[in-house]
Amino acid sequence: MRRIGLFFLGEETTAEMVSDVILAEKVGFESVWMLESRFVKEDAFTMLGAFACATSRMKLTMSVINPYTRNPALQLSH
Repeated sequence: MRRIGLFFLGEETTAEMVSDVILAEKVGFESVWMLESRFVKEDAFTMLGAFACATSRMKLTMSVINPYTRNPALQLSH
């Protein structure tokens, strides 16, 4: 069985990514991957939360998390 996933680099807006996830689930994609780097507007955790609200079957996964820009102090600032 072939497994197909959707991968985001964070270049789209939040609304565009959520819309793409909804469509991907409808056509049978298995997973959605989110990258996080200093060049991405949204953090991966927030986006995966939005994706979780928009899908019921897709696996939600993080591709890359930058340890230099994501640290405990970042979590406390929200």
